[in-house]
Amino acid sequence: MLWAAYVDVSRGQPAIAETVSPPKEQAPPSESDLQLRVLRTALFQGPTDQNRLDAVLVLLSRQDREARAVLLSALLAKETPAAGRTVCLGLIRRRGLSGMIANRNDFLEPLLGILMGDSAEDVRLASEALLVFEFDQISERLATLARSKDLAARIRINAMYALRLWPEKEVVTVLAELVDDPDPEVAAAARKTLTEAFGIPAATDPQTLHALLLQLQAKTPGQIMRDLMMVLRDQAAMQSDRTRRIEAERDLWRQRYLAVLDRDYIGSDQAAKGKILLEKLGSELASERQWALRKVPAFPGTISPEMRVLLLAAVSDSDRDVRIEAARVLAGKSALNPAETLLHQLEQEKDKEVSLALFSALGEACLFAFSPGSPIKLDPGIKENTLDRAGKFLQSDDPSISTQGADVVAKLMGLNSLATETAQTYLKMLADRYARAKAKSEKIQVPLLSHMAQLASVPGYKTKAGEFFQPLFLEALDTPGSGNGLREAAVNGLAALDKSAALKLFREKNLANDSSAGVRRGVIAVAGDVGDVSDLNWLLKKLTSNGDAETAWQAMIAILNRQGAEVVYSWAVQLGDTTANPPRQRELLGLAASKADAEKNESLAAQVRILLLDAHLKAGDIPKAGAVVAWRLLQQKDIAAGDPFIGAVEAWLANPEVAADKKTILIQTLAGVIKPEGAAWTNWTAKLRLWEEQFVPQSDAGPTNPPASESTS
Repeated sequence: MLWAAYVDVSRGQPAIAETVSPPKEQAPPSESDLQLRVLRTALFQGPTDQNRLDAVLVLLSRQDREARAVLLSALLAKETPAAGRTVCLGLIRRRGLSGMIANRNDFLEPLLGILMGDSAEDVRLASEALLVFEFDQISERLATLARSKDLAARIRINAMYALRLWPEKEVVTVLAELVDDPDPEVAAAARKTLTEAFGIPAATDPQTLHALLLQLQAKTPGQIMRDLMMVLRDQAAMQSDRTRRIEAERDLWRQRYLAVLDRDYIGSDQAAKGKILLEKLGSELASERQWALRKVPAFPGTISPEMRVLLLAAVSDSDRDVRIEAARVLAGKSALNPAETLLHQLEQEKDKEVSLALFSALGEACLFAFSPGSPIKLDPGIKENTLDRAGKFLQSDDPSISTQGADVVAKLMGLNSLATETAQTYLKMLADRYARAKAKSEKIQVPLLSHMAQLASVPGYKTKAGEFFQPLFLEALDTPGSGNGLREAAVNGLAALDKSAALKLFREKNLANDSSAGVRRGVIAVAGDVGDVSDLNWLLKKLTSNGDAETAWQAMIAILNRQGAEVVYSWAVQLGDTTANPPRQRELLGLAASKADAEKNESLAAQVRILLLDAHLKAGDIPKAGAVVAWRLLQQKDIAAGDPFIGAVEAWLANPEVAADKKTILIQTLAGVIKPEGAAWTNWTAKLRLWEEQFVPQSDAGPTNPPASESTS
């Protein structure tokens, strides 16, 4: 979100402007430097917590030292505590993906330093951020702080708070020792921690306490966490005055427990994973059901009938988060035929977010069921009901609902199975909703116009789509700015309606050099589809552009594929003169050779291949070089004096910069060329023997005249 000013949102790639050579003494800052400035400003001066957190998450994803320095400076900055807290929040957010945080140890000392402070909120956040480390990495440090009688009671208690987040035997041992600490404040805190974090009643006598501690130490971390989750759940139901705090504690333990569950699941084989998912999908704990649902999309096995029943049942689960997760899973599992179940729940659902998730999954299920070749037989009435709902969603004033409606309308209309009158109704509905969004400057203009561009390519709708959409595409194309994808959608829409007319317009507006990378890519793609030789000149200039080079090259290949051998050959020669990219010239020479063969132009075929042979030899591609020489031998039925192909090989062999082993490989490759039956190839055999004597060490020399057989060229 913070980098949107520098990124083409629709494609997720940097928007690269036309290359302008700056003065050598004032090199422009790199994209990375610009991003770092934006992120640092957002972290230290962001107007909202979300702005700062977004900056931290992006910085954590970067691997460079500069980004890490910004994060560490925020943790250490006393004058901007909000920035340091946000870094802690970012680490907490990423702790489930701690393996993706490069050089985690950089954060250890700053986080431990926060435990020395006075702010309870800072201590809480730093303690939770420390969970990105393994327990063995920090346990000794925290235990030392908690036990140290030379430190203030406040610091020791802070260390105990950090320790309580780890359900490990060592933590229980440390807390048990501190119950008898000479400092009454520390002793009381240790007793309280044992009560709150491990469920030991506050009034427990020493003997019973000892027995309970032994029981705790006999349990695994997973058992401790699960037991505590159940206790906290019951306490939350009975003690309304403590509900908020207990739920926070429960959420923390849930995350820790599910992390343990993750490790067990990852280490299981496919059969065991299936059993775990079945067990957890039917669990009494909503968190376990939700966890299992998140594992289903990547489950390597086949969804069994029993698992399908549980997945469909989850759509009507009592927990809203489970219902949302179930809908998201089924959106990618349309082969399970969930449409009827989804529609039934959608008709009863009251929660807006759940309804949107159900509706999205329903659209996918209908798309799958009514696509050609689908094995699912679904009542057409369900599709009609879904499309009708999509139209109502589309017309909503709520952007999120309207966007979802447009998405489903586009999917079902994309099946190209609607009656003309019905299709016209929905096309006009899209155009009208876009006009409303434009009048209000709503952000949904981009997805709406993108869906319109998609439908403009459907054969059955093209005429009416042109009538309703073309004026909107043209207007959007002239909209200032290039960062939101609107003009790119307009380019795609105009191309969908008529590529030839669109390319003519794009040329007139010089959109090949537009500031928007998305627009440029769209124009280049259209040129590849319908462009002619005249477009090759401006495409050639794009081959030196970092952002457009590959797209431009593919467009050039597409255009040249539609040309004759002479044209392709001339461009191969020109390419060799204008770019330091030999593989591309070799590709064009190969294309020209194929076309010359197809046109039976033997003279041109030989002219092309002599350049191709030289290019293969320079590139060290010996098999391809050998194939070209074989072609010449079969064409000439032997070699003649002064043959340019033989001359090219001899020049390469005589080059002292070419490694001896490569020369040997080439000669051996050429010696393996199979002669046609009855051919003598006297000159060729003599030439091979001469090359062997000159360039092949005696130990590597082999026969130069293999048994004759039918050539397969």
